[in-house]
Amino acid sequence: PNATPTTPTYPPPKRPQGLDKVSAVVDTAVKNYTGQPTSTAVAYTAVLGQLRRSKDPGMLWRLLLSLGRSKSLSEISGNAKRHEQLIHLIFKLDPWSDRSKQRTNGTAATTDNNGAMEDNNKGKIKNGDDDEDLYESYMIADAHLYLCINLLSSNSTFLVPFLTMIVRSLETPTPSSAKLSKLHLALQHALTLVPKGRSELFPILASRFPFKRSPTEKQVHYVKQCIRILEYAETIRKEVWGMIIEKCIEVDVEIKIHLSGDVRVVEEEKEGGDEIFEIDGVTGEATEEAKKAIEKKLGKRQRTDSIEADEYADKLDEMLNLLLSDLCNLKSKVDCYNALEDAFEDVVLRTHKSKFTQFVWFAMCKMDADEHGGSEGGREEDNGGEDDRVYRMFASHLIRNTISSTLPSIHRQSSACYLASFISRARFVDDETAIEVVDALMDWAQEYTRTGGKSGRSTPPGSPTTRPSSPGVLTRPSSPRVSDHMVFYSITQCVFYIMCFRPGVIMGGTDRGKERNGRIMALCTHRFKPLKHCLSSVRAEFLDLAVRRSVMSKDEAENIRMGVSGGKGDGSTPQKVRTPIKRPSSPATGGDSKERKREKGGV
Repeated sequence: PNATPTTPTYPPPKRPQGLDKVSAVVDTAVKNYTGQPTSTAVAYTAVLGQLRRSKDPGMLWRLLLSLGRSKSLSEISGNAKRHEQLIHLIFKLDPWSDRSKQRTNGTAATTDNNGAMEDNNKGKIKNGDDDEDLYESYMIADAHLYLCINLLSSNSTFLVPFLTMIVRSLETPTPSSAKLSKLHLALQHALTLVPKGRSELFPILASRFPFKRSPTEKQVHYVKQCIRILEYAETIRKEVWGMIIEKCIEVDVEIKIHLSGDVRVVEEEKEGGDEIFEIDGVTGEATEEAKKAIEKKLGKRQRTDSIEADEYADKLDEMLNLLLSDLCNLKSKVDCYNALEDAFEDVVLRTHKSKFTQFVWFAMCKMDADEHGGSEGGREEDNGGEDDRVYRMFASHLIRNTISSTLPSIHRQSSACYLASFISRARFVDDETAIEVVDALMDWAQEYTRTGGKSGRSTPPGSPTTRPSSPGVLTRPSSPRVSDHMVFYSITQCVFYIMCFRPGVIMGGTDRGKERNGRIMALCTHRFKPLKHCLSSVRAEFLDLAVRRSVMSKDEAENIRMGVSGGKGDGSTPQKVRTPIKRPSSPATGGDSKERKREKGGV
């Protein structure tokens, strides 16, 4: 029958001279080997020596062809435990380069009295192949791959060694397209022979991925080969894309952008400006001295920040470009989103200071919007009445994360930040989606303020965040700490941020817009003071837009600013500054009380 397109064309069509003699010696050595030091063990040891460090390419070529024949193959695959050293050397062999750097065209082999292989022609052959290099023509590689495929087809337990051998050969950058084509063809054939190999392939790809400080050429080459594997191993696309995203994140977080615009690489280094990472009681000078002492002890080398930043940026650009190109090649962006959803949830959302990688999802949403008529091109009819525009799916996912009471607080805050950035900056997101997002977040915030912080709280159940109250009565939280309401402040800042970018849509003059303006005003003047715990740039822009859009008056905006700056205003009406009333000291709290004396050490 005709071979299918996925079947490699092995072995090479020509049969070298002397192959029958070599095959006879190899068959006898393999068949009679028992693991004991006998006369046949000498020939078997010679076979192992050729595979371990061969100085004769011609002999190695004939040996590989002989091992791939049926007699030796059945013995090796049927007694894998006995021939484990031989199997190990076969899969460990590098057939792509001549380690000895010594060109030999071929040999004719005979055996001595002990059955060992000898070279009687000293590396020369008489069959007219003097001008052919067995390594450069890939004849040794063809024989080796053919042997390995035959071993796999006879015994599927060789699957992991085979896959490891292929991936190891693929990870080295090479200008030869022929080599890469042969490796991918062999891998494709193996996955056809053993379908479960697809599930075994991804762990090997992940374990062999180059380290983040490897040369850019090596990492980019490996990503290219992983994406090429997806052409015939579609079922592992989700895992491979997630792996590439994770490796991009590892490079992304090392790039530090200063406010001045300078860029440098920061690897496993504590930032001085992040108070949450500061140690209590340790000042900046002490921390810096401890850091220098640790670096001296570990021998940390000094690096040129600007050069490494450029290298990291180029590396990240190349890998993201390859991933986006693969996304473009797939017709269904919904399938792309489903494949990348877990990667966003498990990698991007849980990573501190990701700066670039998250735009893969933004770009994917833009591709989908462009392919289907922009922001108005919904596809409800094709999906049972449901709108499957990718950017709406992405926004819905972020909303669910943000208002979920079962997720950790940091997870919900990150979702709110990404949601605000996406809805505000993505021009392809339609106005109706932006309004739905703001209304959903305001519904949650309104319920949160109505229950005094009990609804959707971020603190663990049972924590005393509010005092008991009568039904419908709003009470002040028992703890004034901002940390108890971080999710609330993140969500309200998300609302204000979106309004700054889409004021004409959110703060509209319609009946629906006027109702929303009233809700906005009620939220701004609530005693939780969400604008006080908001970024100053967002607060200033929002108040300016709110006054211009008639959401609040100038006096109300000024009163909110007073409350933020430490005044008595709460945003409702301007309040007069009252003179505090002086009360006489009681005996229990007076200057001569036992409590005061106890504080001074007198009791």
